[in-house]
This record gives sequence, C-alpha cells and structure tokens, in this order.
Amino acid sequence: MLSTVERSTDIVAAVESFFDPSEKAGLYGLLHLGLPYMATILGFVASILITIVVPGAGEQSTLIGQLTAEPFWVPKIVAGLLLGWLAYETVPSKIAFIAWAAPGSFLLWSAWSWQRRMAVYDSTWDTYFGRHCGGSECLYQLFLTVPFYSSIFYSIGAFSKYIVARRTKQHDLPHSAS
Repeated sequence: MLSTVERSTDIVAAVESFFDPSEKAGLYGLLHLGLPYMATILGFVASILITIVVPGAGEQSTLIGQLTAEPFWVPKIVAGLLLGWLAYETVPSKIAFIAWAAPGSFLLWSAWSWQRRMAVYDSTWDTYFGRHCGGSECLYQLFLTVPFYSSIFYSIGAFSKYIVARRTKQHDLPHSAS
C-alpha cells in the first residue's frame, strides 16, 4: 500500500515526464483523436443492449432509464473510460490526453452560437445538457455533448493507464542500495 507522499511523488514524476521532449508522437497517435467517437458509438450499442435486456431501462421514470440516457449517459462514459485505457495501452501517445479538445471545441462553439441566436426560444442548458430538450434539439446532445463526455473520460482512462504503467515501471526497476 502506497502512502500519500509516495502517491503524490508518483503523480509529480508522471507530470514531469509528461513534458519530456524525447517522446515523438507518430501517426498512430492520431488515432486517439477519433477513438472517443468510437467510444460514443460503443456506448450507444451498450445502451441498446441494456434497454433490451433490463426491463424498464428505456423509460425515463426508472433509475436505470435515467442513467442510460440524458443527462447522465453512463454507458457512453464507461465506454470512453475503458477504450481510453485500452487504446493507450496499445498505442501509447500523449495525444490521448487531449482527445477531449476537438469535441469540447465543437460543443463550446455550438453552445455559444445557440446562446446568441436561439436562447430566446429554448434554454441553452436544456438543449445541450438537460432533460427537457424538445424535438430535434436533443440531437445536439447526441452529436455534441455525448462525444464530449466520452472524450473526457477517454482522456481520463488513458491518463490512468499512463500513471499505472509509470508506477509499475518504477517499481520494477532495481533499487540501488546507498
């Protein structure tokens, strides 16, 4: 069991090595920019399977129904976390840590634009994050908000794998006796 001091030392060492200029991101590292969208699709598949298997999962009146759909999107978030972990393990690249930047930019631009033009008709919060979006406005959540959530957790999964790999690597090194 690691003490708090050892954990914080591990995190500091991981952050320092993050800025190491010796790592060169190859073209395979660019996969991390598209994989959060794949995580979103896998999360939708998981949601459909949950809806088929678990009674009441497709209804907003049940807890499982609320967790699998807006505004929580739990299967998409879990898919992002797991795919981020697995993808970083397969193709380690620090690009995975900023995989949220493109979906976040798209969401920010769209919400800003919506707020300027359409906020008098519909709430910006409900359109992008809430439960009370109406009609086609819910598509903003599907195409912008959910990929952003998946990409944030994709980056968290990748960074978690990075920390674990560094900790394992440090503990596998022979310690020199002073």
